Amino acid sequence: MPDALKESDDMSEAERQKEIERLNELSDRQKKANVSLRGLYRWVLEFLRNCMVVAAVFYLAEKSGDWWLYGIAGIGSFALAGYCYTYIENWWPNLDVTRKGRLRGLVTIFGSVLVLQLVLAGITVGVMVTLDKIVRLEGQTTKGP
Repeated sequence: MPDALKESDDMSEAERQKEIERLNELSDRQKKANVSLRGLYRWVLEFLRNCMVVAAVFYLAEKSGDWWLYGIAGIGSFALAGYCYTYIENWWPNLDVTRKGRLRGLVTIFGSVLVLQLVLAGITVGVMVTLDKIVRLEGQTTKGP
């Protein structure tokens, strides 16, 4: 009888240990998710800040009419779009076209290049429209009576 009690105590200790490990794993997953989300939120805030800086330089260039400021604003918008492109290129899947037939491989390459270019064009247009709207809004709010 004492052996049976000892076995049930050992099982309950093993179950307790298993439950503690499970709870620790859940806690670790939550922490990892929070760190990942924090990185995403930081990226969005940095992107918005960069949009505002480039838009402010465009606004100053528009108000002053100085070609030098237009050049700096253009370089800034180019850098902002390039920053976005680097994220898209890193997310792009690696396609193995060596094992496909010649025609199928060419279609895969052409299709992926087309989709990538459409995404990049969408980013460029999105950044430019966003910057334009910010500059126009700044211009409307600074006009006094």
